[in-house]
Amino acid sequence: MTVRSAGGRSVAVNSTSDDRISNIGGNFQIDLTAFDQHRTILGLQFLADKLDTKKGSTTVMTGYAPRPVTTAGRSRDKASINTASVYVQDEWTLPYDFKFTAGARLYHTRTSLDETTVAARGNLPSKDDTAAVKSFGLTWSGLTNTVLRASYSEGYITPTLLQMFSSTTAGGQGVTYGNPALKPETSRNIEAGVRYEHNGLVLDAAAFLARSKDYIGTTRCLSVGAACVTAATASSAASYYVNADQATSYGLELVAEYNITDTGFTPYASAALIRRELEYATFSTFNSDTPLLSGRFGLRYEGNWQSLPFWTDLYVRAASGSRQTYQGTAGLVTDSVPSWATLNLALGTNFGSNGRYSLAVAVNNILDTPYRPTLGELPGPGRSVELTAKMTF
Repeated sequence: MTVRSAGGRSVAVNSTSDDRISNIGGNFQIDLTAFDQHRTILGLQFLADKLDTKKGSTTVMTGYAPRPVTTAGRSRDKASINTASVYVQDEWTLPYDFKFTAGARLYHTRTSLDETTVAARGNLPSKDDTAAVKSFGLTWSGLTNTVLRASYSEGYITPTLLQMFSSTTAGGQGVTYGNPALKPETSRNIEAGVRYEHNGLVLDAAAFLARSKDYIGTTRCLSVGAACVTAATASSAASYYVNADQATSYGLELVAEYNITDTGFTPYASAALIRRELEYATFSTFNSDTPLLSGRFGLRYEGNWQSLPFWTDLYVRAASGSRQTYQGTAGLVTDSVPSWATLNLALGTNFGSNGRYSLAVAVNNILDTPYRPTLGELPGPGRSVELTAKMTF
């Protein structure tokens, strides 16, 4: 990025970012039918996330005597999050076509900053957090080919490693610093929906409302502190992740698909319409860095090749642009990112007894389209290939 001023002076900034994230996890689940009309699930889950991020920035100022002024900075962070949880869910079949489902999950997370070159958080201790959430749901299938549903659930989302320990300069929006003091986000959610299935046609619609506490967003750096290495200026934006006091989200989710008889082809589409209001101590805004519209549409195929079952999925992911308003040095400031769409292809197969083994290959962002999902995320990956192997016990 180059900024020019009167008198032939200019400032050129070249930023680099090398972010490497590894995820290792496992899930153990038991399905039980110990009681009549009850189906119970017990499970354990573990996920280990690691981040190794290296940042670089070189600034060249020309037009200053006696020669151009060059400054350079480098930083590195290594951090990890380990999350363990136990969960239980029971589905109870009731008279008159009703089903009642109740569940609970207990989380424990440990967050550690293993290495950093940022002096302000060099002695940051590890942090542990424990939380329990619950959910309830009721369905009714008394109408032909139709199921009505309603549910209440609680959410618990820990901050990501990037939100706590990294800093991003991509996307032309200035630097956004991580904040190790972030709290987990909690929510209470209600949903009501209807699903219709008949002769290969599936239609699903749901309306939802969520109230969140400590919702994770960003705001401008007004001064240097533990999270903000630099403060925002008129020519150089600087932000950091914060917890909003509250957030209210509501919207609609729609799904449609049709299995074309005797062909193996299924065209499908899904879409979400979301409005989210953030409430801070001094202002509230609907510019919450949430796309108003997002969705996916594509064409699936399921068939056999020499008695080996396989599937393919060619699809497009897309979202409208998003806007974000936060407190600046001289008032409220609004930033935005444009709408985007990517073309993707996935294919895979199942084999072994009862299809217990599966292999899949995904080619993401086939057209190598540059995009950034939201201001709070890194730019989306370019053309990439993913390989997945699974085994069911």
